Amino acid sequence: MDARRVIGIILLITAIIFGARQLVQPPGSVGLPDPYFVVYFSSETDGRLLPEYRHGYGTIEERARALESGPTTKGLVNMLPRGTEILGMERQDGVLVMDFNEKLRARHPGGSYGELLTVYGIVNSMVEASRVDAVQIKIEGEVLDSLAGHVYLREPLGRDSSLVGRNPPAGGP
Repeated sequence: MDARRVIGIILLITAIIFGARQLVQPPGSVGLPDPYFVVYFSSETDGRLLPEYRHGYGTIEERARALESGPTTKGLVNMLPRGTEILGMERQDGVLVMDFNEKLRARHPGGSYGELLTVYGIVNSMVEASRVDAVQIKIEGEVLDSLAGHVYLREPLGRDSSLVGRNPPAGGP
């Protein structure tokens, strides 16, 4: 095989690899450093959960820190009330038990849709972690009926994609 044919094959293989990598990147992730993970925050404008891409491996600890610290992307707001802290986490089979301080409940603004965004912002962010199928939310070690009277929390909750918008907001951090 002559040198031009070998170079041509190498270039073709490189183009195929580059093209395949572009196809598997999520929307809005162009230029993201590898590895990355997704957490969900509330949109300022349309009341949906939108993805925010963070650098890291997406461990439950990284996801928890991201939720506590809030979004870095313009147009997103934290659905956790100010002062909310995660007191502990424990994985039991496929269920992640998350224990929050009282501020998650006491400072929650209420409303059925606001409560849905808070609960599923947490749940959807955490179920994307390895070996997490559902999330059980506790407040100060206790399982409550709900945060604000609308979303039943006595059972672990799985992902709900119906609240997730399609595109991250324009702009950036």
